[in-house]
Amino acid sequence: MDEPGAAEVGYGRVGELARKELAEAARDPRIDRPAGTPIPDFNDAFAEIGRARRAAILALHRTAQAEAPSEGTLDERQALWEQSELARAESEADFAWLNAATLWGLHSSLDALVEQNSPAVANLVSRIRAQDLVNQAAAEQPELAAQLPDGALEQIAQAAAAVMTKDFKVIKPRGNGAVRWEGPLGTVGLDAPEGRLIPPAMDQALAELCILRDVLSHRGGRVDQKAADDWPCGTLEVGSFVRVSQNQVRRYSAAVGAFGAEISRRLLARFSVPVDVNLGNWEQHGFLI
Repeated sequence: MDEPGAAEVGYGRVGELARKELAEAARDPRIDRPAGTPIPDFNDAFAEIGRARRAAILALHRTAQAEAPSEGTLDERQALWEQSELARAESEADFAWLNAATLWGLHSSLDALVEQNSPAVANLVSRIRAQDLVNQAAAEQPELAAQLPDGALEQIAQAAAAVMTKDFKVIKPRGNGAVRWEGPLGTVGLDAPEGRLIPPAMDQALAELCILRDVLSHRGGRVDQKAADDWPCGTLEVGSFVRVSQNQVRRYSAAVGAFGAEISRRLLARFSVPVDVNLGNWEQHGFLI
């Protein structure tokens, strides 16, 4: 038997996933999170892109299906008709602008993950290595360590970690495809381990993402010669105007989501935390809409 109010539409019937999305849409978790947390930030950025995209497309679908009311002033009915026709036109054009904006957001989220991850991991690894060295020295020289004031060993470890990272420089992502991010990841030992390379189809999707992002960001959506030369499969006609499809977005979001999960797995593996990421089914990481 249903509980009181169970037949009412509203928050009481919201599932766990929808409840989480509503809370994060109302206040993004990154607002209250300190800097230096690239993996949670990436996960929230990826979720926001998919959530906002889905909300926009569903709203446009509903608006496109709306019919102009028979009541109200002529201007009001005309305005509602125009809104419905505009939504219908965007839907028939496969939401090209939303797709392009989504592509740009996906590319930016992966760039941010890698660029922020490198120094964060470098700092974390250096702190662990420095603490291990200090602990080893204290174990080998217990009498000397006992003479040090409270907190001295921790200060020595912090100073040693600072020296280790003094000359560390972040390598900016360059190129198209997985190689764009593997270079910077390699500076902190997070590049692809032997025998676990990015699948070719996933790499191709990442390459297309990079090329189209550059065309959209720097060429006003017009394909230039470089983009045409770099395109990994098929052809891009120089001078043509790029219109990103929903199918492309699903594929690119899957590649970005899988790569982000793989980067998280590599990091956790450094600290012996097992996480299963099956790159063989990378397509399952994409947006549904």
